[in-house]
Amino acid sequence: MFDPTIYDNLKVVLEGCVYDLDLDGKILVTNRSDRVELASMARSCSIRFREIDGGAAAAELGLHTELADLAAELLEQEHIVPGCVLTVRFETFTTDPQHDCPTVEKALLDIWEDRPDVVQTVSYQWPRSTAASQLHISLDFRRKVDESHAADFPKLVQAAAHSLRWLNDYASSRGGTGL
Repeated sequence: MFDPTIYDNLKVVLEGCVYDLDLDGKILVTNRSDRVELASMARSCSIRFREIDGGAAAAELGLHTELADLAAELLEQEHIVPGCVLTVRFETFTTDPQHDCPTVEKALLDIWEDRPDVVQTVSYQWPRSTAASQLHISLDFRRKVDESHAADFPKLVQAAAHSLRWLNDYASSRGGTGL
């Protein structure tokens, strides 16, 4: 009989939470990925979504696990604590990174109750054809997750949807499709 791993169980919980919001008409799932990296035997999945009413921002939630974690779990190695890395990412645009990035960081830290590190990367294609630059935002929780965190996933998905709504509202208040 197949015994699901931490990764398998958390993937089902994460996807279920996101699809519940999609079915409730609060978000729109736009992409889903489920990968096995054969060279390293790593596994990863992600699910991407937007607000149902549109907006420039998109969110992506993902899980990743390495062979060492899978092996530690399956072989019941006591010296390694297995788990997965949870990723929360957002993409939008900015026309004024010097103003927008500190504002975004403060708002996300408020929404996420100061738990993750907020990492922002601003990029644009050279030569710059528009005034807007891409803004990639990653939340780093600095730890692995396991089944003991599964009960937190509905709140986590709600916080991601709230963050997405805030990013789109902030962009609208700035008068454009981006920040």
